[in-house]
Formats: sequence, C-alpha cells, structure tokens
Amino acid sequence: MTPRDFEFYVAAFLQITREFKTQVTQASKDGGKDIIAYDGKEKIYVEVKHWKGNVGRPAIQKLEGAMSADRVKRGYFITSSGFTKDALAYANKTNITLIDGNELIRQMHS
Repeated sequence: MTPRDFEFYVAAFLQITREFKTQVTQASKDGGKDIIAYDGKEKIYVEVKHWKGNVGRPAIQKLEGAMSADRVKRGYFITSSGFTKDALAYANKTNITLIDGNELIRQMHS
C-alpha cells in the first residue's frame, strides 16, 4: 500500500468506526493535515503516516500547529507503525488522539 493509499484507507476507517464525514487533502502542500474529518459540524484534522519507524514528537507538534492556526480543537494522528515515548507523552497534553498500527487493526476488526 502506498502512503497515499493509506490516507484513503484511514479516511474509510474513520467513516466506518467514527461515522465521520471525511475529505482527503491534496497529496502535497496539505498544510499539516492529510484528512479533514467532520463529526457533525466539528472539524477535525487528521495526519496519517505509513512508516516503518516510529512517529516522533515533531510530527505531533506539526499537527498541533496546523490545528492551532486554523482554530481546530480536535485531531487524530494515525500511523501504520508506532509512536515514540516522547510523542506519546506530548500528545497526552493535547487534544490529539493517537492510533498506532496495532490499534488500527484491532479497531477495524471490532
């Protein structure tokens, strides 16, 4: 699966599991978010990484920056891999929900 395919996969996952309406952003220059999701009227930014290595704190901060700039209050960061301890600790202080590859698989099979 390509990184772009993974973005569409995650958009479908959010539609199925959260009943969000989703829009995948353009492939480049996306402003720090890959998907714009809606929970009713609430806008949610979603960043997606189809990586082998763990996602670190700077990537979480970039999503938080995009949310702050656009006054979006909630975000998701979804990866096919995992998150570093620093990223997990940082995200706990934000309104960003982290979903790693194992959790993504678990939720898709629930």
